[in-house]
Amino acid sequence: MKRILATLGGLALLGGCAVSTPPQLGAVTRLAPAPKSVALRLSPVEDEAASPEATQFGADLANALARHGITVNAAAPYQLDVALALRPDTSGVSPDASGTLAQQHWRSAPRRVHLLDKCRARRLRVTLEGSLPSGAPAWRASGEFADCVPSAAARAALAEQFVAALAG
Repeated sequence: MKRILATLGGLALLGGCAVSTPPQLGAVTRLAPAPKSVALRLSPVEDEAASPEATQFGADLANALARHGITVNAAAPYQLDVALALRPDTSGVSPDASGTLAQQHWRSAPRRVHLLDKCRARRLRVTLEGSLPSGAPAWRASGEFADCVPSAAARAALAEQFVAALAG
């Protein structure tokens, strides 16, 4: 009986650990040198207020920029647009709607639900796009992480990864 309970307990721990994915950047595209100063624009940029997640990530990003010697200035000619999506981890993002799920080229693959998952994980996906004063693209990167509750530490780690790639 003890062996069965120990095995079930171990399986529960493994299932719980499978829910979380660490912050990680995807592809980074650099078309211009790193800026010394940026103007941050959180989505949505029209007459709507930014979501709490966007505001929190914007603060994390501003702190990371400052640590790397890049100032945030609303009048800076280099614009850095920040777009966020908070969604269930079981949904994915693909640029192609044709074909089967197995044939998709995933930008953000859906996670399979496991029997022993401790929660319904949520994924925070962030895309940053830099543009020059002329409006020409200068830099682009995306990254994400997933967990039961997106943590401040994971959000800050993702912001740090973005800035390291931008400054590098």
